[in-house]
Amino acid sequence: MFVLDSDYKTFNEKAYVRLILKNDSKIEAFYKDFEPYIWAVCDQREIESKKELIEGISKESHGKFLTIKKCIVEERYIFGNKVPVLKVIFNHPSDVPNLRKEIEDISDIYEYDIPFARRFLIDKNLIPAIHYNFEIEKEGEIPIINNFQIEGNLNLSLKVLAFDIEVYCKAKPDAQNDPIIMVGISTNDFDKVITYKNVTADYIEVVDNEI
Repeated sequence: MFVLDSDYKTFNEKAYVRLILKNDSKIEAFYKDFEPYIWAVCDQREIESKKELIEGISKESHGKFLTIKKCIVEERYIFGNKVPVLKVIFNHPSDVPNLRKEIEDISDIYEYDIPFARRFLIDKNLIPAIHYNFEIEKEGEIPIINNFQIEGNLNLSLKVLAFDIEVYCKAKPDAQNDPIIMVGISTNDFDKVITYKNVTADYIEVVDNEI
């Protein structure tokens, strides 16, 4: 099987990484023992005091009381130098944006914008389009991934489509009012830009108007 997509679902207030796996058919399976985290970096002379401050963070948001699960001191390379840093672990991925500002007030933070499921793929070195053997067992109705190992490259013939829409707007795009200037399309077989502006190039198709 290979990984087709990833996100997460919440069961009993705990986030499980969901992997969409494909072989002859598509299935979904969950990894339950991965925790959301970011890195906090400060002067190493202050690391214990900063750790205590971050662990004491709490906030009410949308009727829920949010706290930091724990902080762990680990060593990581920052700008080529191996230094002690704080691994700030959260109870749920949604807590990261909600508590980010409070942590930033105490320390510099890194890798706060990596989505939870993508963080899992990076840390576990799970690469899409590579063939893996997944050990999956059901816990109740939930298929749980216990282990996985690489089986080798899988020669896939994937159909790829990418598109980009450029609009004319003064600030945030508004689909009701802002005109589309051009649309770029790229597939396995061709690349094309569609616009109603008078532009000449082999890959550009000029149409009458936006509609």
